[in-house]
Amino acid sequence: MLKHIITTDCPRSCPYCITKNLPAIEPCPGKIEEAYAAHREETSLMLTGGEPTFRPDLLFTAFNAGRRYFEDVNLTTANGRFLHHWTAKFFDSIIYSHHDRPAAELPFVGPSVRAYLAILADQFSQDLVGMAHASGFSGLTINEEQRAGERFEAEVLAPCEGFTIKINRRGHCLDQKILLPDLTLVEDFRDFM
Repeated sequence: MLKHIITTDCPRSCPYCITKNLPAIEPCPGKIEEAYAAHREETSLMLTGGEPTFRPDLLFTAFNAGRRYFEDVNLTTANGRFLHHWTAKFFDSIIYSHHDRPAAELPFVGPSVRAYLAILADQFSQDLVGMAHASGFSGLTINEEQRAGERFEAEVLAPCEGFTIKINRRGHCLDQKILLPDLTLVEDFRDFM
């Protein structure tokens, strides 16, 4: 998977976020097509940020270019309102980052949208699984804290039919290919920790 950080702009300042450690980088929308063509060996594209929905112009450009070069185009967002936007259904999946909010504030997922709720491991409860399922999410992604913290024990997970649960282990994203907003490729994100 190729991740593309569309923008570093974000209204939140989540303590676990590794993108916030990036310097302000000016995006290069005119070169997105060329950058994606250079990485066509990847099958999936994840558009992320900061908050990618803050720059709908870049998101639209990246989505359209991504459709030409990748089998699936996915989005990570903390913008719960986007889950109802008419364009949300065109993404193969949306990861909704709910890391710093109470479970009671879960948004409802719009029809025909394949969305996954992303939480930190210490937020997990079996009740949250039921709430996410009832809100229309297709699954749950449990993220271990990247800098420290306990290892999440998968044994606490009770199966929920028609609902997938994935655990992202500490450090899983640090050695993935990541395009910065200026389209510089980073293959080891540890420098930004």
